[in-house]
Amino acid sequence: MKKTILLLFTFHLSLFTSSSIAQPGGGRFHEDHLTQKQERLQTMIVMRLTNEVGLNQDQALKVSEIMRKYQMQRRMLHQKMRGLNQQLRMVAYSNDPKQATQVVSDLQKTKDEIDRLDDAMFNEIRPMLNPQQQAKFLLVMQDVRREMMQFRRGGGKGMGGGPGFGHPPSPNPSSP
Repeated sequence: MKKTILLLFTFHLSLFTSSSIAQPGGGRFHEDHLTQKQERLQTMIVMRLTNEVGLNQDQALKVSEIMRKYQMQRRMLHQKMRGLNQQLRMVAYSNDPKQATQVVSDLQKTKDEIDRLDDAMFNEIRPMLNPQQQAKFLLVMQDVRREMMQFRRGGGKGMGGGPGFGHPPSPNPSSP
């Protein structure tokens, strides 16, 4: 297991260090920094999937490659979502119902595209997992998304682990 994790970490480290040496110009440096952060995050997610889903070395590498394949498309769609959310804030208080309708429609279409992309990624990963691993994969990815949302909002540890890491919290009989 440790060998698999080390191999994955080395694989991802080599991918983003060779392609993201800082270059003059703020835009390129920012892009490279963002790419590095995304690569580290993906490595952490694959390590978590490996541990909690019970992926073997071959499965972990294939899952990592598939996730990488979809990463750029996801990034572009999320950038589009950020722009649309900014537009949404502006048109929400404007007197232009036609523009508001268009932004709301574009926002929904982009959310649907993200959902289709997630489905396509899972459909590519699914055949290499047994039914229990498929279920665990979905649960871990739900946890990851929830934790990332909490982290972005400043209300959580994000990918931090701790008690119940990757598992639903145990009910506390003393709480109401």
